[in-house]
Amino acid sequence: MEIGDWLVHLGFAAVMGMAGQFGRAVIGLKKLSAENERSGLAPMAGFAPGHLVATLFIGALAGILAMLFLVDPATGIKASKELVVGLMAAGYAGTDFIEGALGKLLPGASATAAAADVPRLPPPADAETRVQSLDELMARHYASEPSYAPMGWAQQQPDAQTTGWR
Repeated sequence: MEIGDWLVHLGFAAVMGMAGQFGRAVIGLKKLSAENERSGLAPMAGFAPGHLVATLFIGALAGILAMLFLVDPATGIKASKELVVGLMAAGYAGTDFIEGALGKLLPGASATAAAADVPRLPPPADAETRVQSLDELMARHYASEPSYAPMGWAQQQPDAQTTGWR
C-alpha cells in the first residue's frame, strides 16, 4: 500500500473510532441527566464539553490503533461491515482502556473530581407560589412599561391582604 492509501484508511479508522465513542458519550450523557434529575441538580450539571472533545479524540486514536493491528500491509484492507463495526467497537471500548492507562500515568486527570462541587438547583416551589410570583412579576413589568400592558393590567395592583387581585 502507498502512503496515500494508509492516510485514507487511518482517517477512516479515526472517524469510525470517534463514531463509536460518540455512541458511548450519548449513553453517558443520558445517564448523567437522569442521575442529576434524581439528585436535584440541573440536567447537564457536571458536563464538561472539553472532556467530551478529548474522549472523541481518544476514540479516534483507539480506531487508528485497531486499524494498525488489523491490517496487513501486504494484503491491504477489504472493506466490510465487520470492519466498520469492529472499528466503532474499538472506539467504544478502547477509550476506556486508554483513559484508564492515562489515569494511572496522570493521576490528577480524573473527570469525576470536577463534578464534585456542582451547584444544586433550589427545590421546586409549590404551584400556588409559582403562580403568585408570576403574577407579581407581570404586575411589576407592566407597571414599569404601561404601553405594553394588556388593557387595564397596569392599573391593577396586588392586594396585600389576599393572594388575588383587587
